[in-house]
Amino acid sequence: MKFFIIVLSIIFCKIVNAQEITVFYYERPPFYYTNESGKAAGILVDKVRKIKSKKYPIIFKVYPPKRQLLAIAAKEKNICGLGWFKTIDREKIGVFSTGIFTDEPLGLMIHKDFGNLKNISVETIFKNKSFEFLKKNSFKYSDNIEVLEAELKPTTYTVSSSIATMLEMIGVRQRYYTFIDRVEANYIFKTKPSLRDSIIFIPTDEGKKGNSRHLYCSNNIPEDFSKLIKSFSF
Repeated sequence: MKFFIIVLSIIFCKIVNAQEITVFYYERPPFYYTNESGKAAGILVDKVRKIKSKKYPIIFKVYPPKRQLLAIAAKEKNICGLGWFKTIDREKIGVFSTGIFTDEPLGLMIHKDFGNLKNISVETIFKNKSFEFLKKNSFKYSDNIEVLEAELKPTTYTVSSSIATMLEMIGVRQRYYTFIDRVEANYIFKTKPSLRDSIIFIPTDEGKKGNSRHLYCSNNIPEDFSKLIKSFSF
């Protein structure tokens, strides 16, 4: 009897000492999204689930990207955002994991009528004032795109819509274009095949590799969990 009481006490202590880590995500398939069963799914979600820690069980929660950044800046306890790009400014505020996933180079999504713009450079499209950069609010594009945007000041229309909605806008209004990677483009074409009738993906001069995505956590996470994600092989 005493043995069972000791065992139960040990189990209870482990449960009490466990600290849930909440990983925020928003709907951006195929990287992270809520599936038909109401559970978090996606390429990056599957990779984060490899962290099988009894001490720090991970739960996923849908949360808008802007509010994720505010929560991290406010040092809310035991929270992380999923899929963030590492920047110097962000590193001053929170903690980044090792890379979870590396995007394909960003390509151009534009109306099919301009499919003759093969392997166009970002500089060329930015200089063409007959087109308008459809930009997602709060998103970080590549360093090259952001440097050229600041320098060339292309005509820009900023929205908070989903990527799929943005592509539908491009299909309706020919002058719009945006940048996404081939993995995301292929997924959207697969789930919304009618978009192939109006828009096209065109490779750019963005190089061979895209941005690396990470867990981006508040500084108010346990020190040993911080060490874990900084060395974890996803």
